[in-house]
Amino acid sequence: MRCLLLAIVAATAASPMLAQQCNDAEKMKLQEFDKAWSEATRRGDRAQLQAIFADDYAGATPNGTQDKTTTVDAAVRAAERT
Repeated sequence: MRCLLLAIVAATAASPMLAQQCNDAEKMKLQEFDKAWSEATRRGDRAQLQAIFADDYAGATPNGTQDKTTTVDAAVRAAERT
C-alpha cells in the first residue's frame, strides 16, 4: 500500500512537467522546420533531406526498417515520379 501511495504521489508530481507546452517562438521554429521538411520531400531535395535526417536514422515501415540513405533515396524517387 505504501509503495502504491508513493507511486501515485510521484506520478502526480511529475504530471505538470509532462503538460508543459512550447512557447510561441519554439512553435514557430517547429512549424518552419516542418514546412522546410515537407518542401524538401516534395521537391526531392537530396541535400536538404540529408541534413534533416540523422546519420543513425531508422524508420519503421511495413517491410521492416529503413536507414537514412534508403529513406532519402525513396523520397527523391517519389518526387521525380510526380
